[in-house]
Parts: sequence; C-alpha cells; structure tokens
Amino acid sequence: MGKKPRPVIIRLHYYQQKELIIREARAKRGKLVYQGSPVAIYKDYAPEVATHALNTNPLWRSYITLVSSQLSFPARLFIWTKDR
Repeated sequence: MGKKPRPVIIRLHYYQQKELIIREARAKRGKLVYQGSPVAIYKDYAPEVATHALNTNPLWRSYITLVSSQLSFPARLFIWTKDR
C-alpha cells in the first residue's frame, strides 16, 4: 500500500471486447477491485486518432499556435507560454 499505481496497457484483438470492458468498468465505477486494491480503467485512443481529433478542431488549432502544451496520462495538462 502507498505505492503509486502502475498503468497497464492492454491490446485486444476485437474492438467489441474493449467496448465490453469499458462498459462494465463504467457500470462498476468505484467498485472494481483486484486483490483488495481498487482498479480504474480508462478509455485511450491510438496516437493517430488523438492527433487527428486535435488537428480537426479549429479552436484547438488556433490555441496550439499560441501556446505549447502537453496532455499526459492520467489527465494532466501542462501548458507553456512564451513567458515560461
């Protein structure tokens, strides 16, 4: 106990399995436990999909030309401006 949680990456052959896992994890939110420790499951996207989604959003495109940023797992957003 007291250790930082470790991320685990799972690759599934069929997307239906992934969707089933995500659906069941949402249904058991806060109640999913493995060997007495809570487990959190997050939906992730392939880098190509995430890049495409960011580049097709015009508001985001205008934002990234002004500010340098980084989104890291789990959901931490780092922003750098010209001042820093």
